Amino acid sequence: MREICRQTGISRNTINAYARRFEGSGRSYEDLLQLSDTELAIFVYPRESLKELSARRKYLEDHLDYYYKELKRNGVTRELLWREYRQKQPEGYSYSQFCELLSQYRYKKEPVYHNTYTPGEILEIDFAGKKMHYIERESGKVIECPVLVCTFPYSGRSYVEPLASGRMEHLIPAMNRTMEYFGGVPKVVLSDNMKQFVKQTSRYEPSFTLLAEQWAVHYHTALKATRPLKPRDKASVEKSVHLSYQRINARMRDEVFYSLSELRSRVFELLEEFNNSKMFHQEVSRRERFLSEEKPLLRNLPAEPFRLKYRSQAKVKPNYHIILGEDWHQYSVPYQYIGQKVTIVYDEQVVEVFAGVKRIAIHKRDCRRNGYTTLKEH
Repeated sequence: MREICRQTGISRNTINAYARRFEGSGRSYEDLLQLSDTELAIFVYPRESLKELSARRKYLEDHLDYYYKELKRNGVTRELLWREYRQKQPEGYSYSQFCELLSQYRYKKEPVYHNTYTPGEILEIDFAGKKMHYIERESGKVIECPVLVCTFPYSGRSYVEPLASGRMEHLIPAMNRTMEYFGGVPKVVLSDNMKQFVKQTSRYEPSFTLLAEQWAVHYHTALKATRPLKPRDKASVEKSVHLSYQRINARMRDEVFYSLSELRSRVFELLEEFNNSKMFHQEVSRRERFLSEEKPLLRNLPAEPFRLKYRSQAKVKPNYHIILGEDWHQYSVPYQYIGQKVTIVYDEQVVEVFAGVKRIAIHKRDCRRNGYTTLKEH
């Protein structure tokens, strides 16, 4: 026993306990050596001696399917289910054990395929679930901004931008800036079934809006959409959304912004920190991996970004302003055109007013509803 203790470093009491269990098995050491590790463990390790332990395990296993289905309902959390479980089983498992067993059951029900990605092939895009916001100085009104997140899943390099709205007139220019930020175009742009891109969802072949297809043709890339209700099809962008909350939103939680440009500037600052920081358990940043392995494989950017312009008609009001109906914002024109019909041509940033073929006014786009943009001189 002393020699075994010296060679193994195990205490003599532990060795004696093992010996008693082997002797109590009724088998010789030669027979025991023929057993597999699993079979031998039955004799080495003590069996559960408490009946109530097996009973609480059986109770939980009988109810795991119920907890698994309940967890999919809105607002239902693991903690809530555990508290309900402990009300019925006061001597039941702790919260951590409950979550572990529930996770094991979930993985059995939902096996996950490990995706592998080709450098420079796919760019995944999504809107973050939680919006950012800024405060309008004049009125004190809180203006919410949807957040676009774009990620190359191979390198993990991301682009994050808060938008004035989720409409195509703001999404398309943001997608243009995304391509400029990465300095090239991927073969495929993968999105979820966002209404701005996908006209009709399908598990096999979704159809895209005409404007989205025009944008894709301009950038010489292909559009793909994930299967409906299958967020794991774009798991890396889902992860990037989560990381953006951690690395960007959390850092900005006590900061106040008074314009969309201020908000964007701060987001871009934190975005660079995120992309330039070393990845967990890796000695390389997302930016370094992107530049060395993905950037050379991207297609060249077109000579000009995709231009999205809208056209509408309006009548100059007695206060020498016209109304852009989409925002319900008023812009001034020369008073000589009061009562005349004019044409408004606008995009995300600029509003132009034409009388026939003559441009009579140009303004910076302002999305404030019921607001006025007035120039003293035209």
